[in-house]
Amino acid sequence: MAEPIRVLIAFKDEERRSRTKIALQAERDLCLAGEAATGKEAAELAATHHPHLVLIDAGIEEPSSVEACRTIRSADPAVKVLLSGRRTAALHAAIVAGAAGTVSPEAEAEALRATLRTVASGSRCVDAETVRSETARFARSGASLGRLDQPLVAMVAEGLRDDEIAVRLGVPEEAVQRQLRQIFQALGVVPLAA
Repeated sequence: MAEPIRVLIAFKDEERRSRTKIALQAERDLCLAGEAATGKEAAELAATHHPHLVLIDAGIEEPSSVEACRTIRSADPAVKVLLSGRRTAALHAAIVAGAAGTVSPEAEAEALRATLRTVASGSRCVDAETVRSETARFARSGASLGRLDQPLVAMVAEGLRDDEIAVRLGVPEEAVQRQLRQIFQALGVVPLAA
């Protein structure tokens, strides 16, 4: 059996830490490497406990989630950092600082575990709500999108499902999924359902 994925959690809210611990304890391939309530504690524990992955609340303070991510990744680039939260600016800045992606704070336990496994395997992933907000930002700016991708991204930003987009565009759903995979691959992320 392979070594379990060691996860350090850093949430300022005790209830979220507790829910996350319960989600981790339910699986053999995931284990709790430690827990922190501040960014400083997260960075210190990451240096001493050597987790595979650190799950950080985007709203954590002392220092911010972005600074904690930067500190953790500079000390050990092999450690993956995943952010949980709704602060889009912090999520974007953390990804630039080296975070492997985001997970919704409302994610069900199974979705959280799937995201942790995906990130631990080396992929980057972003939860559906963040994908929608980021594609909305891209849609508004028109930046780096091909002329044919802009309507597709605008529909994703509206929150439409792949099948609904296919009907609007008059193309097979598989064509929509293929094009979205290409867009997300270009962005370097693996979108997961919330």
